[in-house]
Amino acid sequence: MAPLPDHIIELCKNCKAKNQKDQELINWANETLRGVPKGNEEWERGISGMLYDSAEPDLLFKRFLANDKTVEYGEIKAKDHKDAQSYNDARSKFMRDVVGHLGSNSCFEYPFFFDYGFNTYIGDNFFANFNLTILDCSIVKIGNGVMCGPNVSIITATHPLDPTLRKSLVEYALPITIEDNVWLSSNCMVLPGVTVGKGSIVAAGAVVSKDVPPYTVVGGVPAKVVKSLEKEQDGAELEDILAFTK
Repeated sequence: MAPLPDHIIELCKNCKAKNQKDQELINWANETLRGVPKGNEEWERGISGMLYDSAEPDLLFKRFLANDKTVEYGEIKAKDHKDAQSYNDARSKFMRDVVGHLGSNSCFEYPFFFDYGFNTYIGDNFFANFNLTILDCSIVKIGNGVMCGPNVSIITATHPLDPTLRKSLVEYALPITIEDNVWLSSNCMVLPGVTVGKGSIVAAGAVVSKDVPPYTVVGGVPAKVVKSLEKEQDGAELEDILAFTK
């Protein structure tokens, strides 16, 4: 291996990528997520936020397999099932082999797109409308009761700003957390390293580049807080709400 020129060393030092592995996150992923490539050096660097080689053969092939799974999901046909419950059960069963962890009562409209799938943790009562895109080169943690409108993008992957370093095709990724009861509205985008706080709403078309405080509405490019929300209280059953509003 040839020694790096001094200017490349300096560029690496100044890059916003991390300079060491996040062993706590690696251990959590190994223990919690199904299908992760345990022991793969580039995967460990990638989820840790370090510069890594995304074209490492095993990672590259796993991304191709993730693309195949999207196509296969679209081949699950409602007409081949007796009712909505049977159809939903078949789709949920399939998605458990796509996502690293999937809670109960989930729904994914077709199509969806993952870089890997296994780097994503999703809690209970999750809903994704059409064209959800999750570039999970680092870890994506999604809590309970999260809703995604059409064309939502959750993007952990990024590249060095400096063109000299970027043309080497090195990249890095930063983890994203979406806490409980968040609504990601249509066409919004969550960028690397962001946490979207509990009970918050990301407005349609917003680009989220900084953490979102709990119980707020953010909107715009870049997204800013436009409204505060009340914390949730004791809920009610859907049928009771519908009966009240008749």
